Amino acid sequence: MKKPENLPLRTTTAIVFGILVIGSLLLGQWYFAGLMLFVVIAGLLEFYNLISKEDLEPQKIIGIIGGTIVYGIIILVNNDIINPQFTLLLVVLPAVSIGAEMVRKRAAPFQNVGLTLVGILYLAIPMGLLVSFFPIGLELGFDSAGILILGFFIILWVFDSAAYFVGSAIGKHKLCERFSPKKTWEGMIGGMLFGLITAFVLSLIYKQISVLHWLVMTLIIMIFGTLGDLAESMLKRSVNVKDSGRLLPGHGGILDRFDAVLLSVPFLYVYIRFFL
Repeated sequence: MKKPENLPLRTTTAIVFGILVIGSLLLGQWYFAGLMLFVVIAGLLEFYNLISKEDLEPQKIIGIIGGTIVYGIIILVNNDIINPQFTLLLVVLPAVSIGAEMVRKRAAPFQNVGLTLVGILYLAIPMGLLVSFFPIGLELGFDSAGILILGFFIILWVFDSAAYFVGSAIGKHKLCERFSPKKTWEGMIGGMLFGLITAFVLSLIYKQISVLHWLVMTLIIMIFGTLGDLAESMLKRSVNVKDSGRLLPGHGGILDRFDAVLLSVPFLYVYIRFFL
């Protein structure tokens, strides 16, 4: 078996992170929303720093302010605190970014605008939808609104950990060597097996959702979570860096820790809204 790299450090960081997430979920929606707001801001800063080059200068301030507003609007609308018409404010973001770029007079102006808006789309919208699982949990009849989000993270953590250890032990066939040479089909299959077992156990405890829906939701989390992981690896490869940042020892940056969340949450949200 291959020795996992920085395992004690990775484990310690994962435990601390898990305590923060679970603790904020137990305290309530707005504590969790506050923690995720930090993730949005730190993640946007990482993203813009990664893609900043000599001829590419995304609008960091506009991106972070815009991302915070988008994040807040999604949460407030889904909690029926503000009118859904407030989502119309989001259509002005491209115009604001274009106007700012005309004032800045930087090279590659449209690339700067595009990258600024992509950061908001990539980070703020998924994290806003994640926090919006709180009111959905109440709609589905959970005693604690945070259970749905906790179940999401448990499945993702089990899948990720199992894939890591199974891949380290017996992984031979590369999943996507171009962007993530350490990921293997054996690791992914092993992770998915443990993830589905976890979903089945959760379905026995939380019967507000049927076992079939738990299993389908888990497949969505694992498949699109893996895609999100690969997408972030593609981003890092394109700018020739190993980690997105240094905020989380042993894991890298915020994007390294939340890459699977960012692509899986939108698909999971759509499934829940259409089928549950």
